Amino acid sequence: MKLGLYSITYLGIWCRGRALSMPEVVERAVSLGFDGIEIDGKRPHGNPLDWDDDERRRFRELCASRGLDIVGVASNNDFSSPLPFQRRVRPGAGWDAAATPPGLGGVRELSDLHSRPEGYRV
Repeated sequence: MKLGLYSITYLGIWCRGRALSMPEVVERAVSLGFDGIEIDGKRPHGNPLDWDDDERRRFRELCASRGLDIVGVASNNDFSSPLPFQRRVRPGAGWDAAATPPGLGGVRELSDLHSRPEGYRV
């Protein structure tokens, strides 16, 4: 089992200070002793629409050079949402082929990001 730092940790919402770029997340993971990183598959970190093949290759090379695996990508879609666009969007999908090789652990998709109470309305 590998322990990976989830990039959403440094998205700028749950940490004190500014959001970190993905190369900065890599350096933080190294400094904290993690085995790898899990990429948050949405903006600003890991939306595959924002990363062309060359950028993904350079990022894989950066991780490898620092001894980190890409242990997964979190797609964060919400299949339980009443909003169709939230059910269809698959931010992590572009990483399936793009992050291998080396070492993509998989794409994590959530089947119910938020439970919907009875009478829920958008």
